[in-house]
Amino acid sequence: MITMTINFVDLCIIVFMIVYFIIAIFKAKTYSLTTFFTVSALLFLMYASNLFRMLMLAAIITKIFELDKVDFFKLFKNKDTEENSNSTEEIEAIVQATSDMAKSKTGALIVVAKDDNDIGKFGIPINADISRELLENLFVPNTPLHDGAVVLTENGQISSAGSVIPLSEEDDDVTLPQDAGTRHRAALSASKQDNVGICVLVSEERGDINIAIDGRMYSDLSEEDLKNILVKYSNINSK
Repeated sequence: MITMTINFVDLCIIVFMIVYFIIAIFKAKTYSLTTFFTVSALLFLMYASNLFRMLMLAAIITKIFELDKVDFFKLFKNKDTEENSNSTEEIEAIVQATSDMAKSKTGALIVVAKDDNDIGKFGIPINADISRELLENLFVPNTPLHDGAVVLTENGQISSAGSVIPLSEEDDDVTLPQDAGTRHRAALSASKQDNVGICVLVSEERGDINIAIDGRMYSDLSEEDLKNILVKYSNINSK
């Protein structure tokens, strides 16, 4: 009898959680508010699950809190978040160029550096404003610059192209796809550097969009995912 009561309460709380999350996500005017409501609800439910010994609910909430920051952001993102409103022309250009190259299965590696650092020293200096057309032209197959990385700086400049990224001597991250090539490993190696924000990668085999942040790879992203993450985790602005 007690077990049935606990199961009923568990079920009611889960239904409440789903309804509340839907209301919070669609009613909140900003991403900050949505995040506040969501985290508050999760903390309350964690307390309730421990109090009433609702093991299933506690396990679910624990898994949510174990998510990486990018996964958590994707889980609770909103199409109309305030971050999207802060998108710059440079970010739009990166997203559109990346999407075009993914559709044509053109391999590409774009490194967003936090400053004009040494990561592009083995490439060809470009020093031009970020644009969709120039990014796509730099990755045209069978051209000298295609296989290297394009390095961007957060002041809205294309610093270099055809850059060679030294591969890390550490073991490959478990987030790498099984068919990962040199471009994937270069993205991971670059993302581990303190002065690198995000690496954007297009796979020429699968035509999917990937990003590397802090030594972890996140695969098969949509245009919206890429835009949200660039806005959230980079500071790309015009000069």
